[in-house]
Amino acid sequence: MYVRHPEISAAKSNRDFVIGEVYDAVHCIERVAQAAGPSDPHVYEGIGELAAALDDFDVSILSCDGFLARTQPVSEFSCLWF
Repeated sequence: MYVRHPEISAAKSNRDFVIGEVYDAVHCIERVAQAAGPSDPHVYEGIGELAAALDDFDVSILSCDGFLARTQPVSEFSCLWF
């Protein structure tokens, strides 16, 4: 890294601080990208958990007692295509 006035200790100190911060940021990005480090499993991390939750969501949205039933007028034919 270029320092305009390398003879000034404050300039060197600032440079060293910035280099350290950049190094820490790059190291953090690397750990995140590789999923390294401690973490608790997410509720949908198990095999099929997210798919099952999305299926449940679809059913609740598309069912007669879900979102569509509350937002659209109910008719006698509204649930025949389910």
